Amino acid sequence: NFVEFGVKLFDNGEVSPYLWNLAPGDKIEIKGPLGGHFIWSTDMPGPLVLIAGGSGIVPLISMLREYVRYSKNTEREVVLLVSAFSREKIPYYTELEKYKRNFPNIKILYTLTKDTPADWTGFARRVDKAMLAEITSGLLDKMPITYVCGPTGFVEAVANTLVEIGFNPHSIKTERFG
Repeated sequence: NFVEFGVKLFDNGEVSPYLWNLAPGDKIEIKGPLGGHFIWSTDMPGPLVLIAGGSGIVPLISMLREYVRYSKNTEREVVLLVSAFSREKIPYYTELEKYKRNFPNIKILYTLTKDTPADWTGFARRVDKAMLAEITSGLLDKMPITYVCGPTGFVEAVANTLVEIGFNPHSIKTERFG
């Protein structure tokens, strides 16, 4: 009975300043959903691979929540990779860490591209071919469905690299912005 927005504020943005300035009780009109290519259901077979560039995690966290709350397939392999500038810039970090602790079949990984603390144990570089091959090792033969969301350049680079390492292009769903 509620709608949650995950909106990154851009000072010169067309929509984000408006949404950030809404107050409780303000009324807005919502249309949708539009499209239909970037959807996932717990009934869909195979492993689930989610790859987010920064705030591109917003639709992917929804899929992960859907899996955690409603999936009867508690053995499904789920991999989530989040790329962010710093640990502090990882959206939903606390929630993701809870899933990481409580669901052994969900592998949550991070890569930091700018500020890496001394105690960091995750990846510390841009997403690349070696990283994608490592995190998806053993999944190709199981026909994973993959969702990639983030800035346009990130999404295109990741999707192309997934195809290079053997992913079926028809199983890669993308959503981009910026």
